[in-house]
Amino acid sequence: MFTVSYRPGSKNGKADTLSRQFEVPDDSGQPDLILPVTAVLAPVQWDLVEEIQWAHADEPPPTGYPPHKLFVPQQFRP
Repeated sequence: MFTVSYRPGSKNGKADTLSRQFEVPDDSGQPDLILPVTAVLAPVQWDLVEEIQWAHADEPPPTGYPPHKLFVPQQFRP
């Protein structure tokens, strides 16, 4: 249990910097992982991506498409 008592402004001094607690923020720069590292087995490889790459032999990507994107031929779009 605690007691609240009135203290006039003239007797209520400001807290000095030595009496304040300081915590160093944890900025390691690494994001927190959702899954532990032991739960990640392998990257996901979709069969559809492999089929699209095989389809490029029949229908090559158009000229001027972004090189870091995957061009999807018409037969796979639906």
